[in-house]
Amino acid sequence: MSLEAIQLISEAEERSRRMKSESLAEAKKRVADAHAKGEALLYEAERTAEAELEALYNTATKDAASAAEKRAEEGIAMEKRMKALAEQKMEEAVSFIVERIVND
Repeated sequence: MSLEAIQLISEAEERSRRMKSESLAEAKKRVADAHAKGEALLYEAERTAEAELEALYNTATKDAASAAEKRAEEGIAMEKRMKALAEQKMEEAVSFIVERIVND
């Protein structure tokens, strides 16, 4: 084998090692980039989920407060009706007692 052929083979082997090294470095870079993008997507998904959860919590809180206020208003209305009925019954009872005392 001639010196020139050996040198060509040596250069080809060196190019092959360099290409393999560059390919490996590129693959590592792509894996690191993909990992970074995945982390960013995960972070964004967590922020989105937290925002949605907060919105749902706020809506539920407002709905619960509204329902509690409605129940309180219904309770007050029922109390007023019962008080009016009690006053009416009291007047009827007083009239009945007065009539019994006067007529006896």
